[in-house]
Formats: sequence, C-alpha cells, structure tokens
Amino acid sequence: MNTPFSAGPQTLGYLYQAQHALYALLEEERPEATVVIEGLDDVSLDGAAYVELQQLKHHVKSQATLTDASPELWKTIRVWSTLLKARQWKASEVKLRLITTATASDGTVGALLREKEGRDTDEARRLLIATAATSTNETLEKSFIAFKALTPFEQKLLVEAIIVADAAPNIQDLVPKIKKKLFFGPPVDKVDQIYNMLQGWWFDKVAAHLLGKSSQSISQIELRLKLEEITSQFQRDSLPIEFADKSPDEGYFTAQKTKNFWRQMEMLNIRTSRMRFAVVDYYRAFEQRTKWAKNTLLVDDELDRYEGRLQEQWERYVEELLDDTEYSGKMDEAPVCVKFGQQVFKWMGSVKMPIRERMPANHEYVAQGSFHILADKPRPPVYWHPNFLEELDKALAVTAQ
Repeated sequence: MNTPFSAGPQTLGYLYQAQHALYALLEEERPEATVVIEGLDDVSLDGAAYVELQQLKHHVKSQATLTDASPELWKTIRVWSTLLKARQWKASEVKLRLITTATASDGTVGALLREKEGRDTDEARRLLIATAATSTNETLEKSFIAFKALTPFEQKLLVEAIIVADAAPNIQDLVPKIKKKLFFGPPVDKVDQIYNMLQGWWFDKVAAHLLGKSSQSISQIELRLKLEEITSQFQRDSLPIEFADKSPDEGYFTAQKTKNFWRQMEMLNIRTSRMRFAVVDYYRAFEQRTKWAKNTLLVDDELDRYEGRLQEQWERYVEELLDDTEYSGKMDEAPVCVKFGQQVFKWMGSVKMPIRERMPANHEYVAQGSFHILADKPRPPVYWHPNFLEELDKALAVTAQ
C-alpha cells in the first residue's frame, strides 16, 4: 500500500517545507509579508516589523520527542549561532522559530521556549549550557562548539529570539488547515478543487526557488491575487482554466494522424507546424472538458449547448463565405475548394467564444480545441473542406468492400 509516508524522510522534509510555507503565508496578517524558501533558513517570513526565520523538522514517527539533547534542536541552534556570530541577523529584528512535529516534555528546553505560557528563557539557556558541557554525543560536537563560541550576551540574545513550536501538524494535518484558510469566499463545495489548483501553482513557485531559477520572495499579495484568480473561476459565470500551458508528448501527436480532424487538415495542405498546434488545442480542450465533467462543474447539457453554439457560428460563417464572389458558383473547382477550406480553417483559429460569460483571459483553446473535437466525430458536424463528407463516404465505402 502506498501512503503519504512511503517517500524518504528527506523528500518528505522538502514537501513539508513547501506545505508549511504556504500555510504560514496564508496565516500571516501582515499584508506586506513575504516568504523565502531556503534563504537564511528553511523558510523566512519577512515583513515591515520583523523577520522570522523558521527551521522545520518533520518526523515520520507520530510520537517523536524533543529532548534537551535532540539533534534537531542542536543542529538548529548551530545554524542560528553561526548566523548570529557572522552578524547575519539582529536580535531586535528577528524571530527564530523551530517548528517540529515532535513534542517537548515539561521542563525541557523546548517546553521552556514555547511562545506563550511557561516561557522561561533564562532556564532554557542554563539547560543548553549544561547539555553542551556534559553531552558525549560526538555527532553534535560542532553544534555545541558553535553555541559555546557565542559570548554569554550573544547566547542570551539567541535564546530570547528562539520560539519552539512543538507538536506541529504533520504534512497530512496541514492539508485541512490550509483548506480552512480558503474559506473567505470560494464556493464551499469547490474548496478541494481550488486547493489542488493553488497547490499546483505554489509547488511550481517553490521549485523555481529551490532550483535557483527565482531569487524573488513570494509575497502574501501575490498569493492572495492568485487565490482570488482561481476562486473567481468557480463562480456561476466562469469555469477554471488549467491546461493553457500544457502540451502532449510526441506519441500523442503520432496517434492523431488517423483522426478525422487530421485528415481534414491534410486535404487543405495545412503546414505540419500548424497541424501540430491544432493537436495541442485538441488535447488541451479534451483534457479540460474531461476535468470539468469529472469535477461535476458543468450544468446539465451545458457542453452540448456550447458545441451547438460553435456549430451555428461555423454554419453562419460558411454561408456568408459562399456568397463571396471569389467562391460563388466555383465550388466544383478543386483549387477553389482548398482555398475555401483554408479560409474557414483560419477563421476557426480566431474564434474565442467562451463557454461561460466571464471566463479567464486564456480560455481560447477551449473553443478552438472543441472545433477540432467536433471535426473529429465519425460524421463531423463541422468541417473545413467543403467536400470532406463526400470524401469520407468514399473512404468508408472502400473500407467496407
């Protein structure tokens, strides 16, 4: 059985880091807040009043304990001690937050450095000094050295800046907490879908940061604007657009060469590069329509009615074109038919008819891809070459012999 914890601890750590950064930014009340992934720390929350450096520790075991000699505590202290010694943060401007799924027992450093009740930084510093002096754990020796390298005043500044958030929600428990933050306007029954779209965008942003493709922090304003953009697509007069930048693999292109819509383009001598764009539109529209149906976002026979509107627009354009003196009375000439079909095909590529009134700006592929879907039916209700149905009948008759 596959579970969310079947991945290695390191992979889970990165996923947890990304999830927590999203939750932290959603939870922030400062509109000027920004988040940096893997900056001075795992996650850095920046704002006008202060900077918060967060170290995140995720445990696969559900009942991990944070002790005075826990590696996660001391490795974090090593990082922060080193940064303080290098003057990379000021105690008056920075909060240091250790967020861990482990639980600190009463009287330990972790419990004494919680943010609210029972906080005692003097006692916590005494325990840290004692642990660094008496522990025989060789793997933590560099951490002890980094802490002891600080002056007593620097140690005091460090400990007073530390906040331990133990018993933090794990990667699974963060999901409902994030979804709860989305309840400021979206339709209640669409929260799961909005969450999935937001996650896709967020992980792309985080990946760009981790791979060094972006040095810009992610702001709360940017996050809120994206969330509003996604949410607006789930109103009654709109639908989500999720495939505008998706493309099929090469095998998909090859598979379309036996399809009716591909044959139509071949009859018109459409260049291969344009045919590939048509396949992309077909793919995007097909996938988008399928996802709308799967997520029950379409109302009654909405898609059938939409296709009917597209077909009517095609019929109107064809009839108008037939009255053009360039084509009137000449439709028995092969070159004229090809030119006629090319013009209809070009017109189809410019149609931007939305399925609902207030669709996102990048919705055009739905109309253009839906035309290709219609043109691909066994007996297409729309076609570009005026004699395509006759040619199709001939081909079927030959096949039947």
